[in-house]
Amino acid sequence: MIREAVRPGTTATVLYGLIRAAMSEPAADPRAGLGLDGIEWNEVSDLAAQHGVRPLLHQALTALPDVDVAAAFREQLRDSCAAIARRNLYLSTELMRVLAALETAGIEALAFKGPALAVLAYGNLARREFVDLDILVHRQDMGGARQCLSSVGFVSRYALNRAQERIIIRRNRTYDLLSTNRQVALDLHWAFIPRYFQLAQEPDDLWQRLVQVRLAGALVNSLPPDDQLIVVCLHGSRSGWVQLKWVCDVASASRLIGDADWDRVLRRSRRWGAERCLLLGLALVRDLLGIVLPAPIVGALERDEAVEHLRGRVSTWMIAAPGRPRSRTEETSLYAALASTRRTRLRIWGGLVLAPTHEDAEHLSLGQGVAFLYAFLRPFRLLIKYLRRLPDAPRSVSAAPPGG
Repeated sequence: MIREAVRPGTTATVLYGLIRAAMSEPAADPRAGLGLDGIEWNEVSDLAAQHGVRPLLHQALTALPDVDVAAAFREQLRDSCAAIARRNLYLSTELMRVLAALETAGIEALAFKGPALAVLAYGNLARREFVDLDILVHRQDMGGARQCLSSVGFVSRYALNRAQERIIIRRNRTYDLLSTNRQVALDLHWAFIPRYFQLAQEPDDLWQRLVQVRLAGALVNSLPPDDQLIVVCLHGSRSGWVQLKWVCDVASASRLIGDADWDRVLRRSRRWGAERCLLLGLALVRDLLGIVLPAPIVGALERDEAVEHLRGRVSTWMIAAPGRPRSRTEETSLYAALASTRRTRLRIWGGLVLAPTHEDAEHLSLGQGVAFLYAFLRPFRLLIKYLRRLPDAPRSVSAAPPGG
């Protein structure tokens, strides 16, 4: 549990306690045992920013007006959250513009994470911080969608030639775009997870189960609560659970699931190949936010020792290095441990070694006919990168001095 991992009176203890209060229903008073006396509130705010939970911190402190917090700090936090709300509204307006353009072009699309998740799971666009937009289209529509988005002011985020773009999109199943005014990052997906990270095929009925979310005065296609929850857990697991925000996403999305529906959600997660991702996300909700889990989830956790081990590992990461991006090795290690078969684990590790990234493509430009060589060259680039990180080996006295 979080209280066992950090000492009372530390920045992390105070932040986690306040976020637990904000996420609890009804709202709880977190002051007992937190050690609020003498706390550096600017450090709490900085940590909240790293975790993407400033709106929830503001909500918790607003519910505790008698807590000894400087008026200037409360005003600063309020202003920060007002700026987040304005930014969220701007991004939502851009999302609507993009979706309207895709619809005009006859391209079916759905929005997930970002504004759609804020409205669906939090009930308020301003309660969740997000920095970019995510849209899913059918695989066969990727080319048309890219052209459509180019016509409304979105270009590739990276300087890649056509051959590089093709191989990156095929392997990563996403195309990273940036508005020409550089204010909006948009990830265009044809699948939720890169091919080498995929635990199982996404369900065939995904597009038949969409729901509509009212956003900026219009209806937007998005995922139903069970698929939304599974995708949030997949995203957190794939990215190493860097931010507390993602755990709050799981908690908020889980509240949309009825008590009698959890067995169905578990079955659905198995169709995604993501049962362990779901269980890990919900275990973190229990451990970090103190939320009681439904009986079917508790039973599934008790039967899976791997998830029990991983949730302690992730909790330690989040507390010891808040907001620090995981290395690809750390992400892959965690994600591979969630796979149910050895073959899947080998494929995931193979993706780390062989699947080219934008950095590989920018490091070396290969033309159309030889772009396949990225998969062969990447292991050597990784080896060189690793060797450069090693400390200098001790030199003998007789070693020749470096040239120069």
